[in-house]
Amino acid sequence: MVEKLKKKMYNCLIKKITTPLALLSVLLIISCKTSTVHINAQKEIGKWKNELINMKMIGAPCNYKDVSSQQASEWSKENSGQMDAFPSDDKSISTVNADFDGDGKKDLLLYFISENCTGHNGDTPTFARIVYANGTYTSDLIQEIRLSILAKYNEKRKSEKLKEITDAYFNESVTISYDNGIKGEFKLYANDDAHCCPSYKGTYFYDVNGKKIEIFLN
Repeated sequence: MVEKLKKKMYNCLIKKITTPLALLSVLLIISCKTSTVHINAQKEIGKWKNELINMKMIGAPCNYKDVSSQQASEWSKENSGQMDAFPSDDKSISTVNADFDGDGKKDLLLYFISENCTGHNGDTPTFARIVYANGTYTSDLIQEIRLSILAKYNEKRKSEKLKEITDAYFNESVTISYDNGIKGEFKLYANDDAHCCPSYKGTYFYDVNGKKIEIFLN
């Protein structure tokens, strides 16, 4: 009789312990499933490409190496007002999966350097976009970063002896990369600076979620 009572008490204790653990396991599985969202990078690249070209922010890909060729002339006619193009090879577009808005879900960062299709002097502008797990996206991430760099620089001018700068060449002088966060390089030009010789060069670190930037002048 005593043994039966002990066994009954033991089974009851085990049930009390294992039931919450089982419920916890189920909740963890559900949580993991809801936080895993797959974003199709190729699909998003295709959508972005069409948007940029249709909005005339960039030209269609030019599939040639010699910008002095007849093909370059034809490309310019077909892409009126454009000098640079969307990359002809999707492998030129960098993709990064990371949580940029702090919701525990991985978003998708896309960025690339446009291709010079007209043989113009100077660099070509960088483009960047974040596609969030909830389906929204940044309209123009690189422009957001450019404006933040300028604002931070002008803030520094209040306490440091720095030149007044212009937005000359600025569109093509900001780069972007990812290494445990969004970062990159930039150049700033004063009024009398030649293209070869900006007054300042620097690096930045950008917090997308907080819309905060740190810049470091070389």
